[in-house]
Amino acid sequence: MIRDQLAEFSIGLNYTSIPTAVTAEVKRLLLDHVSSMLAGPKVFSTELPDLPKRVSQQGGRPESTVIGVPGRFPCNGAVFANTAMGFTGCDAWHKPSTLHVPAVLFSAAIAVAESVQASGRQLVESIVAGAEVMIRVSEALGSRNIYARGFHPTSVCGPIGCAVATGRLLGLTELQMAEAISTAAVHSAGSSIWRGARTPATFCVQIGRAAESGVLAAQLAADGCYGVDRIFEDPRGFPASYAGEADLCAFTHELGTTFRIARLMMHRFWFGPYLLTSVEALIDLMSEHNLGPSDFDSIQARIPHGVVPLIGAVEYPQNRLATLTTLRYALSVVAHMGNDALYTPDVSSPTSMMDPSVKSLFERVTVTGDDELDLGFPGTEASILTLKTRDGRKFERRHNGPVRGDPDNPLSDSEVREKFDVMATPTLPAGGRDQIITTINRIDCLEDVRQLSSLWAVDGTNQHDD
Repeated sequence: MIRDQLAEFSIGLNYTSIPTAVTAEVKRLLLDHVSSMLAGPKVFSTELPDLPKRVSQQGGRPESTVIGVPGRFPCNGAVFANTAMGFTGCDAWHKPSTLHVPAVLFSAAIAVAESVQASGRQLVESIVAGAEVMIRVSEALGSRNIYARGFHPTSVCGPIGCAVATGRLLGLTELQMAEAISTAAVHSAGSSIWRGARTPATFCVQIGRAAESGVLAAQLAADGCYGVDRIFEDPRGFPASYAGEADLCAFTHELGTTFRIARLMMHRFWFGPYLLTSVEALIDLMSEHNLGPSDFDSIQARIPHGVVPLIGAVEYPQNRLATLTTLRYALSVVAHMGNDALYTPDVSSPTSMMDPSVKSLFERVTVTGDDELDLGFPGTEASILTLKTRDGRKFERRHNGPVRGDPDNPLSDSEVREKFDVMATPTLPAGGRDQIITTINRIDCLEDVRQLSSLWAVDGTNQHDD
């Protein structure tokens, strides 16, 4: 059965079997994700419910840290809060599966690792195992099929990855891991209807719930709960519910020989991945032709039809969450900020959103679907950008990718560091940022993951028991 093959891989993986290049990339991804964790609460605090307060009111054992608040919290509550608050839209993304892998997986793995005092190597093993399984589940179902049914791939496949990561950290047997995987599959949910001018908090909350559900599935398996044997093969099973069909061979294709986690895209901009080719095309044209916002008469972006429902909202965004997925806004604000839009959440600050010149240009930006671009989607996020200037000039740029940060056009280590510095400021002083970077680079030497998490803890929680 497929779930048993996935469990066998998940249990059998060990640190020494992971290629050195993959562990090096995991460290880069971990630093990139921590930057999102640190930035998320300060950016979205006015739009999300007070999740840490809700978690603290539930009581329980003080096990894991929650970003930006003092004390420790029950593991599952920390998983939920950190994942929801850290889903910034600037997190790394796996293009073929369309999964926000670190957003749903990394915060969960860290919180569980804290709770069991796992080593740094154990954390890396859990992350790699969870990512490899989760990505292949999405590839097997096909993200296009998942979206077509109104579901969100990361929310649907995330519980399975988090169950695997948690199962590793809890020391599940192979049979228990199989049960955890199938239990997580029946926990899956998450709508893709969150797009629009007033993107609701469920945009982030459903990712937090996906992570928490996966962790719970592994905990239940440890307690003897069992799932559905043929969850992936049964005609009424997981694929039928969320995609209608599946390539059953893809669930285990190259499992253990090719590591998908090494092929994630890191973002330079505070926008979702489908917006980035258009944003880069705009910056390139502005640079090449020395254009400023006052030069623009109109901007037209052509994108695959399948992406239009996700990023083609015609309404002006009314909150910061909505700016992440509104292409018309992204082009309008980047036209005014240029390269200053790199890494910074200021692209969606109240000042930027209320800028009359940004709003004016927004009215002259159009987003339409293009039949030709459909041929490469998903897999490529090509776009065609057409600029018309007030003095009658016309410029066009087709951007087929890869954008900067794509695994075929990766960020340098210094760029990853620059992004971390921008996003972690002012949450952490420079010395604290340096400590986190140094500790992540030597995570394979840590005896206790709390040596890392203590560096972002608040008000005295930077101590852990020996």
